[in-house]
Amino acid sequence: MEIRLKRLRLKNFKGIKDFEMDVDGKNGDVFGDNATGKTTLFDAFTWLLFDKDSSNRKDFQIKTLDSDNNVIHGLDHVVEAELIVDNESLVLKKLYKEKWTKRRGEAEKTMTGHETEHWINEVPVKKNEYTSKISELINEDIFKLITNPQYFNNHLKWTDRRKILIEIAGGDISDEMIYASSDKLQELQNVIGDKSIEDYNKIIRERIKRLNDEIKQIPIRIDEINNNLPALEANIDFDVLENKKTELQGKVKSIEMQLLDVSKIADSYKRKQNELFKLKNILISIKADIEKEANIEVNELNMKKQDISFEIKGLEQEIESNKRRGIDLKEQIDSLDKELEDLRSKWAEVNKEKFEMKDEVFSCPTCGQDLPETDKEAKIIEMRSNFEAVKQKKIDEIDREGKQKKERQEQIKKRIADISIMDIKMLEKIDDSKKELLQIDEKLRNTEVNINYEDNKEYLELIKKIKAMEDALNNQEDLSTEQLLNEKKSINSEIDSINITLNSKKSY
Repeated sequence: MEIRLKRLRLKNFKGIKDFEMDVDGKNGDVFGDNATGKTTLFDAFTWLLFDKDSSNRKDFQIKTLDSDNNVIHGLDHVVEAELIVDNESLVLKKLYKEKWTKRRGEAEKTMTGHETEHWINEVPVKKNEYTSKISELINEDIFKLITNPQYFNNHLKWTDRRKILIEIAGGDISDEMIYASSDKLQELQNVIGDKSIEDYNKIIRERIKRLNDEIKQIPIRIDEINNNLPALEANIDFDVLENKKTELQGKVKSIEMQLLDVSKIADSYKRKQNELFKLKNILISIKADIEKEANIEVNELNMKKQDISFEIKGLEQEIESNKRRGIDLKEQIDSLDKELEDLRSKWAEVNKEKFEMKDEVFSCPTCGQDLPETDKEAKIIEMRSNFEAVKQKKIDEIDREGKQKKERQEQIKKRIADISIMDIKMLEKIDDSKKELLQIDEKLRNTEVNINYEDNKEYLELIKKIKAMEDALNNQEDLSTEQLLNEKKSINSEIDSINITLNSKKSY
């Protein structure tokens, strides 16, 4: 769809009393010093389309202000634009005005609000019908992206900006591409495993929510535990408990030392895993290069096929445009035919005109007496000559006008013929291009893609290296620390129980 601005008119809009800009569908540059109204023109156009100004604000000052910055009441604020949509005229108009009401018991009317009226091609319509028409013409976000360089950064959500950038970059980003983008992210795959980043993100959010819920429950559980603590036995030997506590704390330190040793081994294990991950990424890159090289002919054929398809589409659109142009030109020829026929009728009427004499012209206008015969003959000759001159002038004017219309008609016919020749050439080009597409499809069907990874020495060496590293990691001693951690947890729980008893020592 092609949309061009032909005319824009403002009346009482943001201080502009009456202004009309006529660009007639051509590119029109609007320039001037600051505060001369350039932004106001754009505000008017975006308000006409989307009820917002160029900064994407719905609530902005449309009304005209006086020298003291007070609103001038009672004005109609109008924006009207004529657009050329696929060579057809479309006139849009909006009027914003105050609503005044005289309430019962009051002497004067008071302003009770505002209302907006809408027109399409001078026909009054409801707001939803008007909005629906604008939506058919253009999407609001697309319009603002291509007309306002600040709209992308200042008004779009970050998720929408990311979506647009990803589409421009050629599509979505895979998890593998994310892992390969930075060394810092290489450990991420080991943590996530076979899950996607998006799924793992959901798991993390759920865990955070669950932990927050558990944190909220801690005071309640502490209170329940305190209420359920058993009464202490009499004659408790607190010295024995202190010794027991010291013994258990020693065991905890011993376990922590073991955990430290295991942690060192685990760090070595992780480093090897990271190195393995890097090698696998290199392998993926080499594999992609091998596949790209094997598919180079197919890719070139597909690119050529895409280029030809775009060319065919462009030619078909041009032919369709020429068809509409041809209809318009033929209508012009028909209109000229009618005008020529009217001129012929007019020429025949003028040509039929005969010189007629009236008796009163041969009498003296002062005294009413008849003129002498010699004077009559001279008068007749003069009148006949004037009549023939006027008649010939009318015929010459009709002939001149007819010749101009004939020349215009011939020009249009030549233009139609040129368009027809152009269409024939484009149809021949389309036909040749479609045949070429069939040949490309045939080549694609008969082209075998042989991907042989075994011929690449670097690929084979990397496979061996990865296999050896995986075997070494699989044969490494089990690094699980779960048993030590459980034992530490059990001892700490026992120490906590002893501390509860020791803390009650003052009550004895």
